[in-house]
Amino acid sequence: VALKGPITTPIGTGFRSVNVALRQSLDLYACVRPCKSYPGVRSRYSDIDLVLVRENTEDLYAGVEFDAETPEAKRIIEMAPAGKIHPASAISIKPIS
Repeated sequence: VALKGPITTPIGTGFRSVNVALRQSLDLYACVRPCKSYPGVRSRYSDIDLVLVRENTEDLYAGVEFDAETPEAKRIIEMAPAGKIHPASAISIKPIS
């Protein structure tokens, strides 16, 4: 169990953020955030069931991004099984090792 209060990440050298220290000492390299809509709970969107995986290591955050409805994004969407990606979606590809 780790307890902490909200603090900011200081600019410069020396003291580092408690968040970063906890992530590094516990080897928490990914932040997994399930997102789901439930019947009876008011929401802007319905029928949502996805999982976001965010890299937490405070290192270079590299990837390739394609804006919505660009030819590149449309080509990637066409490679996915039919109906799996909304045709007006933007695409972001990040390496996970």
